[in-house]
Amino acid sequence: MRQAARQGRAAKQKVSIMQTYPAPVGGWNARDALASMKPIDAVVLNNWFPRASFCEMRGGWASHVTGMTGTAKTLMVYNKLTGSNQMFCATNQQIWNVSSAAGAPSSLLARTNGKQQWVMFGD
Repeated sequence: MRQAARQGRAAKQKVSIMQTYPAPVGGWNARDALASMKPIDAVVLNNWFPRASFCEMRGGWASHVTGMTGTAKTLMVYNKLTGSNQMFCATNQQIWNVSSAAGAPSSLLARTNGKQQWVMFGD
């Protein structure tokens, strides 16, 4: 009886169609509308580098500074006129000077929220 019930049902229709797209060797296109972009253009290229006939994945990562407490929420770069630049990292607990990759970072200010807004200007 079960087989008779199955045979009476209509076959399911296809819901999706498989399609292959070429590698985005045209690079990142932030200028054109999505509908008018070429298939070889990319909308997003996070950690990918377009080459002549393929896309290459960005290789690896390296720790810059370790030893901070909390999760990094904001990175801030200060470009001095003298050329000696500094980088700061805000966590939920503090703001750290992470300019040098060697050694432990130094704590500058205590904070309760790592989401900071900043602007760099000279006077």
